[in-house]
Amino acid sequence: MWFALRRIVNVGANQLTSFSKLSCCCGIRSKTCASLEKQNWLSTQAPMHLQDMSNHGNQGNSTSCQKVKLNPEIDDRPYKLSKEQEEFLTQGSAENRLKLDEFLLQLQTFRETGTELPDVVKLEDLCNMLPLAYVKRLRYLTYLMKIEYKSKMQVQRKAAKQISRSQKIEKKQELESKLEHPWLEHSNLMMPIHKGQMNHFYNSNSLAGLLYGQKVVIDCSYNSYMNDLSIKLTAKQILFCFYSSRKNRRPFSLYICNLDYDSRLMYYLKKLHPGVLDVPISFHSKSYTELFDRKKIVYLTPHSYTVLNYNPEDIYIIGGFVDKQQLEVSRSKAENEHLRFASLPLDNYLKWKSGSRSLCLHQCLDILLEVKNTGDWSKALQAHVPSRKIKPL
Repeated sequence: MWFALRRIVNVGANQLTSFSKLSCCCGIRSKTCASLEKQNWLSTQAPMHLQDMSNHGNQGNSTSCQKVKLNPEIDDRPYKLSKEQEEFLTQGSAENRLKLDEFLLQLQTFRETGTELPDVVKLEDLCNMLPLAYVKRLRYLTYLMKIEYKSKMQVQRKAAKQISRSQKIEKKQELESKLEHPWLEHSNLMMPIHKGQMNHFYNSNSLAGLLYGQKVVIDCSYNSYMNDLSIKLTAKQILFCFYSSRKNRRPFSLYICNLDYDSRLMYYLKKLHPGVLDVPISFHSKSYTELFDRKKIVYLTPHSYTVLNYNPEDIYIIGGFVDKQQLEVSRSKAENEHLRFASLPLDNYLKWKSGSRSLCLHQCLDILLEVKNTGDWSKALQAHVPSRKIKPL
């Protein structure tokens, strides 16, 4: 029922187009679908020589040419690249050739000094690391190594779960074989509530909030200020906002504005939640100023001296931005668009200890939900602001 009503909501032509593209992958989330989404995004963002290389790799099975082993089983010193890989990385430029030789020498130095490196690195990642400085290259390699280690641990945990599940089934079968009436063990007066039924209930509750609730907008126009890791964290926090709102008795009407459907942010949203375009969230590529009345819009920013007074008739904008550098871009954007802006009353109810006053997206949304239901700022801030940042009262 909620899915049928969801289609009636004003989601825009762009969302319907994206829905038709995603329909082939929504039923079964296979690795092929995920890789195709990633290749589609890379084909629109990468330079021309990257697009040619990816197209060539799709036509022929040249996946081995698109990856480089940094920790090979047979220790080849120094690192050797094939002609295709060198042409792909240098593009006939003498400057790129010098950078590549320097980078390969640094990789060799890392391995000789015992620095941990990822087993396999894609050529796209090598292209991204070529123009970087020494420290940033090392950080990028550490980031790739953590991702690789995380995927290996997931495979191990999945195998361990399968073994434990099979052992439990065997023990259960042994116990049932010893019972005279095994069916009595499964008798219960209460109907079981499964995870799918709970998701259906939460989504229907979120749909009611989408139709009749107060509007809260997440502004996704800050991708240029973030690196890949920050964009991934932003996608996670947007999904946390949806999960938190749908479980509340009075959920918000969530809008995602200024969204580029071919961006890296959309790629991570689809990867973390495959059916994200089917959930009760209103996705828009347009700006919120084109959708709502400017007089009702209030932009939330931590860099404002104006304290927020909660009004259920206002439309609150939360910047979709993991701000680790303390940039005042949200305030400057609100000033340029001639919008009202305000900050949460942190100093009025909390004793700040340390750390940034920029909160996560889902923390801001949880605070607004608590104030909407109870009207108590002190309770909301004490419950949802991280305890490491504040002093006990």
